[in-house]
Amino acid sequence: MYDDGTGGGLSAGGAILLLSIGIYVTILWQAGKALERHGYALAGTRLCTISVSSVLMGFMGGLAGGAFIVLVLGGYSNPAAMRVHWLAIFIGWAKGVLDGWRKPIS
Repeated sequence: MYDDGTGGGLSAGGAILLLSIGIYVTILWQAGKALERHGYALAGTRLCTISVSSVLMGFMGGLAGGAFIVLVLGGYSNPAAMRVHWLAIFIGWAKGVLDGWRKPIS
């Protein structure tokens, strides 16, 4: 776990990020279930799938971005490292959204 030197385990920014991801997933999931209850089964299933797949693919994009930074850019001391990392997370998230829309969980 990341230690920011204050003696705690998780930084305030990390806690806010985890909370916002939880809220994002909950809102999309509940919206999908509401659509299913009102007769829009395919759209509801797509939203439920997107809520999960976008977060998982964003996480995978972050891992890939971190590996690229360490292996190619020489670590996080490179000025472009954080831009590359956030770009990789966004690309992973977008792929998760597209995959969730095209291939909903049945």
